[in-house]
Amino acid sequence: MLRMRYMPCDFHPLLLVLGNADELRRFSGLLSRFADNGQSVELTSEGVFSEDTRVVLRELESSTSERPGLWAAESGVRPLLEWCLSRETAGAFAEDVLKTANGESLAGSSTLECEVLNEVRVKVSFGEFEEQFLLGDMW
Repeated sequence: MLRMRYMPCDFHPLLLVLGNADELRRFSGLLSRFADNGQSVELTSEGVFSEDTRVVLRELESSTSERPGLWAAESGVRPLLEWCLSRETAGAFAEDVLKTANGESLAGSSTLECEVLNEVRVKVSFGEFEEQFLLGDMW
């Protein structure tokens, strides 16, 4: 099961996305489709399971002073994060995730970031964590 959890922190907040190779290929496909059409999508409606995190992927509006990257939009029990990406960046992220899924990443993970100060980094991982991590069974 492809799953995610937001891990807030004062210094290095993180959205952790975990799955097996096939699931990461599907996640790469989701990013590729977004790169093609730019339509906003909520990750949980596209099969990225989370008990406590909502993420909306939407196109970065170049006509505004909006910052690229992942940002906390609402806090609380089930925080909302907005992931604002250009189509080009989403395409590059899709390639990075596909390399991880295909075993071409030395670390077994990809870190997706726009290199903007204080953005929430997205770590997409395959094989670095036990199967039950993020499912609630270990808490």
